[in-house]
Amino acid sequence: MRSSLILIIALYLKTFVLYGQVKNQHKHVYRCEKIGWSIDVPENWKITSEDDEFVLDSSNRAMLEKTQDTKFDLSKTRKMISFQKDESNAFESAITPMIEKYPGQYDEGCREQNKLTYKSLTSLGTRFDSSSSTEIINGHKFNTFSITMYSPKGYVIIYQTSYFALINGFDVQMNICYNNDDDKAILLKALRNSKFK
Repeated sequence: MRSSLILIIALYLKTFVLYGQVKNQHKHVYRCEKIGWSIDVPENWKITSEDDEFVLDSSNRAMLEKTQDTKFDLSKTRKMISFQKDESNAFESAITPMIEKYPGQYDEGCREQNKLTYKSLTSLGTRFDSSSSTEIINGHKFNTFSITMYSPKGYVIIYQTSYFALINGFDVQMNICYNNDDDKAILLKALRNSKFK
């Protein structure tokens, strides 16, 4: 579950810099056989990562480990797909192997992770509001954690919603980030219309 926290914070940190190199600008359907999932990349959105190792740069890793007072092991976490319209409107996803030791452990972990995310953002001095909920996507229950981030002057910088589910022995983490209603609608449509076998 800690890898999910890293994904949330890493996406937050990336809202202030361009995501990276564009890999593909054509219509694309991404598939992850491990969890039986597919998603259509929105037209004219750029794929920035596909089936890559999850890497966190040393300065962000150090900051996260300091705020959480722990070391993070990302060796088993893999990015699925990331795509963006621009630096503020993006989708990112990753999976990490996980087996529940007892029923309900995953949901407990999600609640704890939400608390840790709140603590991390607070320790960074970030002005934000947050909420948590659940959403059913193609028959799977996802825990959600939504954040609205504000500038020091109080205007909205960005909205982010993180989705978490335990599917086929994997902690599935997906994030959408947006700064306007049109791109929010595009991201939600892509995610909610994605398919699980």
